[in-house]
Amino acid sequence: GIDDGFECQCPKCALLRARPELVHIDARIHDARRQLGHGSTTSARERALPRLDRVQIRATLDALPDAFQPPLDGVLLLEAADMVGGGQAREALAAYQRIADIRYAARGGAFQWERIMDQFAVVMAMLNCGEVPLAASCLRETFLTNCRPFGRTPEDFVVLAMQIFGTNPKLTFPSEEFEDALIAYAVGVTDDIPCAERRAQGNCASVTEERAHEAHVPSSDPRWGISNNA
Repeated sequence: GIDDGFECQCPKCALLRARPELVHIDARIHDARRQLGHGSTTSARERALPRLDRVQIRATLDALPDAFQPPLDGVLLLEAADMVGGGQAREALAAYQRIADIRYAARGGAFQWERIMDQFAVVMAMLNCGEVPLAASCLRETFLTNCRPFGRTPEDFVVLAMQIFGTNPKLTFPSEEFEDALIAYAVGVTDDIPCAERRAQGNCASVTEERAHEAHVPSSDPRWGISNNA
């Protein structure tokens, strides 16, 4: 046929041909995640992919450029679950952030709608661990690098964040503390004055759950980097 003998020459496929052990690693991680499904115990994770094997896999994949490390997110998810169970919240957050960074690199970098979603997932993990200042810092970085350069205002960002957290079935709707963090840090307002007092002074936007659910994220909007053809 016309495709006989065709070999993709992209860097990733060339690497996989040169290093077949990477294909085996990918299959091993995929099989472990398939066995575990959603939710698992520490012992189940150990049976599916023992810690020693994870260390060896990480040593191999960590030596590659981030763009070639997507299989590693499966290992990091297992490790993060163990860390959460062991009370190592900060270590787990570092794993979640690493996952987001790997996915970002694998998709080619630059602006991406998915990057915002990945970072919001990291933010929610931070909030669930009680790390509000860390979450706020992550929100601010996300706004400055993924929103403001594309003409979105702080108010747009607050509405978007509240909508995403309110409609994503994997996330619980954030508390008022989260809205305060959005306004105080991501928008760049100092936290010297309580948010309720800033609202009374007219210096703090008020975003209600009703407004968040009414907000509309268009299916195609170049300012957000969203395309119907993506």
